[in-house]
Amino acid sequence: MARSVLHLDTLGPAPLRPSVRYMRLRFALILISLAATAGCDGQSKADRASLDALLTNGSVTEIREERWTVTNQLNQSEVRPLLASLTATNRSSASGSKAQWLSRFRFLSGTNEIGRLDHYEDDSWEFGAYVFRLGGN
Repeated sequence: MARSVLHLDTLGPAPLRPSVRYMRLRFALILISLAATAGCDGQSKADRASLDALLTNGSVTEIREERWTVTNQLNQSEVRPLLASLTATNRSSASGSKAQWLSRFRFLSGTNEIGRLDHYEDDSWEFGAYVFRLGGN
């Protein structure tokens, strides 16, 4: 029985070592995450400005708080104190929340929704891409 001999140099270039592949993939993922984060920061700033405008233009006539099973409605006299508590001087930056969603506050002008805030268990608030906490936490 004849033995066949396989010469490794006839197979072409050796595949990349796993550690080199891992490093290249890791580098690519880091670049992608940096690019995504830079874009989110710009959107966060725009959403912060939108929230500030919404709070100061006086067009919010009603706020509805929605939870999993309950909806609460705040009338005009209750709206002002809540809006005042959301002023820029009472907010501090926070990172994106991974906590459980608690409730959504819908800002209405008449019957039209003009904005919404989401509230999470870790006391973070989210308005679009802008995430913050109240009371300088």
